[in-house]
Amino acid sequence: MINFCEAIDCLENQLAFQTSANSCLDPLSAELTGETSTCLYVDESGITQDVIEAALNDDYVDASDYLIKIRRSSIAEALQTFINQHKELTQARTIIDNLDITKGLNYFTDKVQNTGRLVGIEIKPSSSQTIAVILRKLGVQFDALNDTLNLYFYETSQEDPIKTFTLTGHNKVNSLQWFSLVDYIASYKYDGGGTDQQFILGYFENDLAGQAIDTRLYNNCCGNEWVSHYQSYVWFRGCTFPTTSLNGTKLPNMKTIGYTDQSFGLHIKATITCDITETICDNSSMFVNLCRKKMAYRIWWDVFNSTRLNRKQEISKDKALTNITRIENEIKAELKGLSLDLTNIDKICMPCSKAFVTTATMR
Repeated sequence: MINFCEAIDCLENQLAFQTSANSCLDPLSAELTGETSTCLYVDESGITQDVIEAALNDDYVDASDYLIKIRRSSIAEALQTFINQHKELTQARTIIDNLDITKGLNYFTDKVQNTGRLVGIEIKPSSSQTIAVILRKLGVQFDALNDTLNLYFYETSQEDPIKTFTLTGHNKVNSLQWFSLVDYIASYKYDGGGTDQQFILGYFENDLAGQAIDTRLYNNCCGNEWVSHYQSYVWFRGCTFPTTSLNGTKLPNMKTIGYTDQSFGLHIKATITCDITETICDNSSMFVNLCRKKMAYRIWWDVFNSTRLNRKQEISKDKALTNITRIENEIKAELKGLSLDLTNIDKICMPCSKAFVTTATMR
């Protein structure tokens, strides 16, 4: 798995642009020429701001708007092309897919007593910097409709929830109903917080209409031990915080947490995967040339298709096509020179300890 948004953020700062000396052209925005960037895109053969201006169409406000958008899309395309070239990245990434952590047998008459607590499921990823637990779906079982109930996703180094999910469209009473989750990821090293933290997905009972069906996790004993099937990668257990420790929607003091095998009407489907995003970010400089070539390819292709060519006669379609062909060959050469060694990612994902990128030839 690669978190593309995070990987793109790592590479963006290494792809900057230089404003043209031509005073007739508008200067580029600071977002594109920031001092934190280390690689000037003007180094790419044939690319000038005049060429960039010729690539614009009516979908973009100006050259800065165009470059900001194609920089991100070109980085994503470069990473995807690299992954497609190295099939081992997709072969090795999923450890357990479609993991259901809640027991299937439920009795609709067995209900959880509502006492006003914060209740939910604690998620503890393995102490592996390449393990990510992706929460794919959330299931709920309540004896009343709760289509405005908020569920909060906490990371225990952060006092405020890192995400909030509302049960919009909840229309089943007693029966299990599933909702898709987007970008709910628990990992040993949370980019926006701490390392080796827990994650909690839960709700406040005072916000709940009715009661939760008494659902249970696959724990060995009362929430005090973990299930051996997946405990090498992630631990799940029910958790509660008493009303005396609550403070609005903030995460209560972790010293007050209690554990149980109850899941409080919540079900989770999860995927446990190897996340190589950090490896990409640690070696982002190795991908700069490939990203630059992808951006150059996109710019010349847009020049070739631009409706502004009548005003830019000096930039012909033949010149654009010649550069497109040249850059296609250069991209192939770049891909041959890049390889990601997965054997050293992590002792859980792979034997050994950490991944690195090697390069044979950079042009």
